[in-house]
Amino acid sequence: MGSIPFARSHGGSIVKYKKSFIGITVILLTLIGCAGSLMSRYDKETHQNMAYLKPMIEDVYLMYQRLEVNVVQLNKVNNDFRRILSYEKSKGDPNTDTVKQIEIVYNMFDRHAKERIAQGMWPKAHAENKLKNIQKAIDLVIESELSKNK
Repeated sequence: MGSIPFARSHGGSIVKYKKSFIGITVILLTLIGCAGSLMSRYDKETHQNMAYLKPMIEDVYLMYQRLEVNVVQLNKVNNDFRRILSYEKSKGDPNTDTVKQIEIVYNMFDRHAKERIAQGMWPKAHAENKLKNIQKAIDLVIESELSKNK
């Protein structure tokens, strides 16, 4: 008579039921914890890197309106992009979305640089349009990073 109907109908005692419940709960919490560790988390360095890079890129796009291209300035931004991408890739699988976003911005920057070198000085309206596009792309990376769990 001392057992509850559920335990009696399953041929066990309340102690067995509690142990099973606790075991299943522990397994579920472990799985949830593992899934949480696979999600990309906010990284202050990523945010700072992109925020630091944005005005440098703006300066490059202003330079595209002039006759001469400062190769040193262009190489500096290229090297910073490569450094940032290397850092992001080193964080592994949970960070693949951020890597893809930064690669899109980098590819846009690279494509614009090649276009500018091939075509010569950009008219002001063209440079401003390209600048707005890349600024939006950078802002999306920054906003995406800020939206992650902290």
